[in-house]
Amino acid sequence: MDLPVEIHCHGIAHIDFSALECLDLRAVEATAAAEAIVCVPTIFLARAQLDRFVELTHEYDALSRSGELPHIAGLALEGPLLASSGGTPARAAWLPTATEWIRLASCGGRGLRYVVVSPDFASRHSSLRPCSAFTLKGAVETLIDHGVAPALGHFTRGDPKMSAEHVEEILSINEGRGRPVTVLTDHLFNDMPLAFRHAWRGPRGEREREAAIAEVLQQQWDAEDLDSMIGIVPATLIRAARRGELVLCLNFDGEHVDPVYCRRTVEFAGTEAIIAMTDRTDVGRLAGEP
Repeated sequence: MDLPVEIHCHGIAHIDFSALECLDLRAVEATAAAEAIVCVPTIFLARAQLDRFVELTHEYDALSRSGELPHIAGLALEGPLLASSGGTPARAAWLPTATEWIRLASCGGRGLRYVVVSPDFASRHSSLRPCSAFTLKGAVETLIDHGVAPALGHFTRGDPKMSAEHVEEILSINEGRGRPVTVLTDHLFNDMPLAFRHAWRGPRGEREREAAIAEVLQQQWDAEDLDSMIGIVPATLIRAARRGELVLCLNFDGEHVDPVYCRRTVEFAGTEAIIAMTDRTDVGRLAGEP
């Protein structure tokens, strides 16, 4: 029987995946099995935890090879190359050295499936203040060459056109290597510059939604006008998905993105281009923060 896959989640039951010092993969396995799901634990990684994360991938590799983790499909990182922290702990956004980045990428052979990367992390709008020695091209090539997929997200809002160009650069790099990985997005529409309101939350938001939704429903998405309708960054991602160059991860909980836009995205991009994600956590703290 095929089980649903939680491709991006930060915790289940009492387990915070980012609490690496006490993370027990066998406990994650047992909890996922009880829920009848397969999960990809997604981790916020502080710099001080790098050694422990590398150790964790060795544990995952050994247990997976012995058949003990059938309900864990790999591991993922949200960061550290995040130009904007969004809802992540601030300490999970940091600029690795070349050596540290290679250590992270080398975990691709031991279960690391993807890393959320800001395509504009090296821009002047980024909070990371990167040095010229650490480039987007070098960072992405290192991931791809180790079989780790970049998941594009956490954009800045200072220069959307530039951000969209960096998306195209990443796709070109992957194409130049014969598409060895499936490029993903982080949750579509969140943490990126938009030309529309993507969610109405809370009682006041619900009242405002009622007035706005009729106009939204009248608008038909068109590939030529998509930049002006929804913004150049999400439009670039969606067009690339329609071309088969990346896969969109979209949160369908109704809070991150309004259901009307979830439906419109599915209709426009096609089901083959979309992975449903939850971004769930069941605990009150993540990476030691409330």
